Amino acid sequence: MKYALLILSALAFGLAVYSQIELSELKSQNEQLGNKIQSLEKANSEEEYELAVAMGRMQIYFSKLWFAGSLSNWELADFYTHELEETLEEITSREIYDEGINISSLAKTMSNKPLHELEKAVKSRELNNFLPAYEKMLRTCNACHQSSGHAFIKIKTPTKAPFDNQVFALEE
Repeated sequence: MKYALLILSALAFGLAVYSQIELSELKSQNEQLGNKIQSLEKANSEEEYELAVAMGRMQIYFSKLWFAGSLSNWELADFYTHELEETLEEITSREIYDEGINISSLAKTMSNKPLHELEKAVKSRELNNFLPAYEKMLRTCNACHQSSGHAFIKIKTPTKAPFDNQVFALEE
């Protein structure tokens, strides 16, 4: 009887140790699967995000900003500056890579200061502040394109309004 209890105790102990090892391995496998799922979800969400679409929106906002600001329509200029900022935040809050270059990080690093200067210039409601701030932001966009391997994308100050059905001048 004594030996039977000893054997049962040994078996119970062995079973407990084995269960702990199995449980530990299952936890590790579960964590690995969780990491794989997160990685796949991240990759899937990045694949669905079209950077070109966001950049196209920025180009439209930037063009409209030019006409609003150059015609001293500061309320409209402020609106498009805000839209530009929101789109940049959308891009910089992601982890967008293109050919090994972290576009999100690059855009954030390069645009942060010029964008804040542009916002400040619009809020000053002074054309003499707006024009150089706008040009600096434009140069920053082109420098970012160059740094990301897209030097063939060059943005310039617009000469024609992107939409002829919008009034950019202040109406009195």
